[in-house]
Amino acid sequence: MRYALLIEYHGKFFSGWQVQPQKRTVQGEIERSLRIIFRKDIRISAAGRTDAGVHATGQVASFESDEIPDTKRFLLSLNGVLPKDISVISVAPVDESFHPRFSAKTKIYEYRLLTRKGRPSLFADTVYHYHFALDFEKIQSGIAFFNNLRDFSAFKASDNECKGEVREVEISVAETEPSFYIFTFRGRAFYKNMIRIIMGTLLRLGRTDIDIGQVKQIAESGERKNAFETVPACGLILRRVIYEPEIKWEI
Repeated sequence: MRYALLIEYHGKFFSGWQVQPQKRTVQGEIERSLRIIFRKDIRISAAGRTDAGVHATGQVASFESDEIPDTKRFLLSLNGVLPKDISVISVAPVDESFHPRFSAKTKIYEYRLLTRKGRPSLFADTVYHYHFALDFEKIQSGIAFFNNLRDFSAFKASDNECKGEVREVEISVAETEPSFYIFTFRGRAFYKNMIRIIMGTLLRLGRTDIDIGQVKQIAESGERKNAFETVPACGLILRRVIYEPEIKWEI
């Protein structure tokens, strides 16, 4: 049978999701834990490969196994052997045709930004402290531009392995507390570092280092070297993956 896992993790001490030799990864830790429980190798697939330092509250992965008679007991056992910076929130049986990546309709990421002068302490690992004055009218103009852009060639990592140039993204921003902003990115798929490069460009726009005309020139160039810095991974969280029909998680 095929099962889906709803996963939360703190990405600070991981070299990303995907298994890598001699490196600590989220996939590697979960597969190690499944090996302990099932006493055999279990391979998992995920909705997306988050980069080093990126967090998740709604990552989805799947694996094949004989029928699990008690999923609640299995959930407790799995969390009992996982490290503290990974939690499996729920486990659910899914159709054999389900694939966490290819069945996904929408992925929702958040980038968390703190602009106050004083540094954060309580949530220091899950927010980007950017203590500069920002013009959010200019940032909104940049968001409107990106929401209508389809070719993000200039806004992806130079070593990006994903094929195809067309992406559709819906970006919004809200100030949820004084000086604390959440940028929400919705899309079916994202290139490597795409969100963090877009954020770097939006912040440059907000500081008035560039204008919207220059953002358009960067996009038209199609060259990563013309875009701005990739912001730190600490502020990025994979919040949710949406499927149709939705997975019946028990939380």
